[in-house]
Amino acid sequence: MSSIENKKVGEVMHYGVITITEDTPAKNICMTMAENNISSVVVKNAKGNISGIVSDTNILKIFEKCSGKWIKPEECPVNAGDIMTKKIANVKSSDSLKYAIELMDKNKIHRVLVLSNDNPEGVLSASDIRKELAKTSDKTPEAFYSRFENYEKQDTQVISGAVSNTAIDAELRKKKIYDVMTSGIIMVPITMGIKEVSKILSEKNIHGVSVITDEGEMIGIVSDVDIIKAFTGEFIGRDPSDLIAGDIMTTGVESATHCMTLEEGVGIMNEKHIHRLVVLFGRACDISQGSDLKKKPIMSQGIVRGVNVPVGILSASNIVREIAKR
Repeated sequence: MSSIENKKVGEVMHYGVITITEDTPAKNICMTMAENNISSVVVKNAKGNISGIVSDTNILKIFEKCSGKWIKPEECPVNAGDIMTKKIANVKSSDSLKYAIELMDKNKIHRVLVLSNDNPEGVLSASDIRKELAKTSDKTPEAFYSRFENYEKQDTQVISGAVSNTAIDAELRKKKIYDVMTSGIIMVPITMGIKEVSKILSEKNIHGVSVITDEGEMIGIVSDVDIIKAFTGEFIGRDPSDLIAGDIMTTGVESATHCMTLEEGVGIMNEKHIHRLVVLFGRACDISQGSDLKKKPIMSQGIVRGVNVPVGILSASNIVREIAKR
């Protein structure tokens, strides 16, 4: 058993939680998350008791609930009580980290609430566990970075042959993925140790990397939740130092094209029950429309080959921040 599993929850968790009421509008939830740089808030009922939790992925539900009814999803009358997760897994700060990890793995969740005398004391997330594992690496991992070149402001407003929707339509659902995504994607070789993968995630402050073969083919994703696999199932009792990205990655890559609308991207995420999409540069999207993008290099460095080059990540957090700005 690794030294990480021997730790207590209180040694790894982050203390303090932000609470909201069940009648808090979805847009206000997004503003709270964005302002505090968090991905979840605890919900309390009228009596002041904990009734649920709203995470960034819960926010994606507003696109489904408001589809065909409201032009602007951010104005949809959906409150915390409508989209929250009511069944909350919880632990105590004195519980072993091993127990908390098993609980997260069993329930296929990213975080557990830490309670003290039935009051929220903090949160233990998959990111907290990944950061703890990253501390055990003394190597300098080498990753690859794929992205769009830095276009001038006027160039990035030309998508699919139209002026950026910030100028024409302010409807959130019609925004392009390119306008909202986090530009650039980190790629790691399949043989990289998971401690080094964890270190990259922590240093870059990201939640997922693409796994590639020696030929540059994307074959999977390693996220914070995948890191937890190192301590569960077939890997119980094995030293994380012996595991590589290929052991724990989620095979296959769910992706979207950069010129798809945000609503289309959210639809894929809701259908697949995932937190993020790899965004590929769809050359056909722009060539057919005469966009200036076709005249510039696709990426500045990296080893991925082919037409569909990964250029970014669309995550639930990106969408929360976009709603918060509106």
